[in-house]
Amino acid sequence: KKGRYKIPISGYNYNFGVGLSDDLIRLYIYLVADGSYNKETNLARLRAKKEKKIKLFRDILKRLSIIFSDNVQKDGSVYLNFKLPNELIDYNIKGLDRKLMNISTPQFDIILEAYANTDGYKSNNSTIIYTSKKEEADLLQAMGILNQYKTTISSRIGHGHSKKESYQICFTWKDFVEIQPSKFFKKEK
Repeated sequence: KKGRYKIPISGYNYNFGVGLSDDLIRLYIYLVADGSYNKETNLARLRAKKEKKIKLFRDILKRLSIIFSDNVQKDGSVYLNFKLPNELIDYNIKGLDRKLMNISTPQFDIILEAYANTDGYKSNNSTIIYTSKKEEADLLQAMGILNQYKTTISSRIGHGHSKKESYQICFTWKDFVEIQPSKFFKKEK
């Protein structure tokens, strides 16, 4: 048969999502990408040097009505210190938490947006994310596939200031791939 056929590349995710608001998901990703957390004091910190990120972080804390201190460092970077919201206390801050495997597609879109604003960027219909954590890269790819994204990953050693291996993950919304049977299949007699 001539023509093209659309073949699904992933199934639909029927997850109901995680019990976090959109802004709490954003804050969580910002913490994973550019933050830290001290369990003993329950204090979290976001750090940024670029004015765009500083504004982004201040805005999310204000929208969530979180009281924070604004500390400017000698190098011009800003530390925003605050108490971690109760909803995020059980989440791993040093890397993505496996609880996010239950994320819904709209929530995954928020994760991609948050990463694009911190450790990545958006280009046309794709989002590129950078990480040096293999587990985080694997989890992001798995979540992408579950939520109908085509994902590719590449790695390299010594990119930027680090000598560690780093990963670049590309996410493109595509719930199907088109194939032309005459190119990929032989007709058997």
